[in-house]
Amino acid sequence: MNAGVETARASLGIAIRASVVFIALCGIIYPLVCTGIAQVIMPGRANGSLITDAKGQVIGSSLIGQKFDDPKHFQGRVSSIDYKADASGSNNRGREMGYGEL
Repeated sequence: MNAGVETARASLGIAIRASVVFIALCGIIYPLVCTGIAQVIMPGRANGSLITDAKGQVIGSSLIGQKFDDPKHFQGRVSSIDYKADASGSNNRGREMGYGEL
């Protein structure tokens, strides 16, 4: 075969092996190590700072805003999801859905 083809094939093999190694390292091993360290050092925060009631059931998170109606409280954190913890992801409202211009 041509020397250029052999060089290209060798370079492609190196690139594929390097990609597999870095995908495994950065996409699997590193996140697992970071999660494991976080679970050991600060398990409450690593699991979402969950708040439980007397029965042990999860009732919310200390990181998500709460609605305060009592006049003794100044104002709670504003919420675009009506303080529902199960809907705490992005609402993804954009121009295509009729929510204004970008």
